[in-house]
Amino acid sequence: MTCSHFRQEKEVLLWKIRPLFRYSAWDAIPALCGVGIVVAIFWTLVCFDSLSWWVLVPAFIAIMWSYCWNLQCISHNFIHNPFFNNSFLNSAYSAAC
Repeated sequence: MTCSHFRQEKEVLLWKIRPLFRYSAWDAIPALCGVGIVVAIFWTLVCFDSLSWWVLVPAFIAIMWSYCWNLQCISHNFIHNPFFNNSFLNSAYSAAC
């Protein structure tokens, strides 16, 4: 038997045990935080003209802090430990976040 055969059997077994997340359900927390950061950036971009300065300043600070947090913590963890069992979901998350 080849290594790829064992890897496919392992992936099928993991898919039956944990259908979405690769390691545990706790992977949802950093995954959702990464998605939340992207949503906050797009919300600020779309609503920029209608927001007053007292909303824009805290939003800019929050986005700046969360972007650094995403880059240093969430993305770095994702590089070494992909969150999802499905390679398409890992690729989509990697492109989005």
